Amino acid sequence: MDVELYNRFAHRYDLVTTIASFGIEPIWRLHFSQRAKQLCQQGTIVDVASATGEVAKLVCCSKTYLIDPSSIMMEIARKKLEKKCPHHKFFYLTKRAEEVEISESVDLISAFMAVRNFDNLERGIANLARYLKKGGYFYIVEIVNQPNLLGKLTLWYLKKIVPKIGKVLTGMEREFYLLGESVEHISAQKIVESLERVGLEVVEKGKMFPPIGISILARRR
Repeated sequence: MDVELYNRFAHRYDLVTTIASFGIEPIWRLHFSQRAKQLCQQGTIVDVASATGEVAKLVCCSKTYLIDPSSIMMEIARKKLEKKCPHHKFFYLTKRAEEVEISESVDLISAFMAVRNFDNLERGIANLARYLKKGGYFYIVEIVNQPNLLGKLTLWYLKKIVPKIGKVLTGMEREFYLLGESVEHISAQKIVESLERVGLEVVEKGKMFPPIGISILARRR
């Protein structure tokens, strides 16, 4: 994950992701957050690749660990959550998924549009999963490489059009091309295998709409 990229457009992150996804990402995030809230209830959640804290704001769980390697993203999230959820406990960890350490077991790990940016998918999932309580959930929504026409069109859009949008909104182009490459190298099968290798049981697997994204829910036995 290129932390400097996210630092450079952190203040426009929400705008860029909304425009680049034609408004799809906020809709997915809302759906994801509603499900995460059901799974977490009044427990403790770890939100990985928290960015500007939109998922944490929507879930507003009683105790949330936000994890993101971008210090600027974390500061934006902090200000947002102090205003939106003033009576809840938030902890901000400027770390990568592969290296983060938490002092307790948690009920839910949420990863919205996150795992494709792990420097090492298996190591990131394994490190996070060790903090799950028995019966706890690892919930993922992600865009993945799919071997069909829609998948090919999505990759074309991410590599050819999104960089142009990024250039107009942030002055960066090559950096946004790399985001498209991150999708090209990840699949639903890789994610499932990584979850199962650390002892988690995949209990739900589905497609988002439009079907360029997938949702995976795994549980600690």
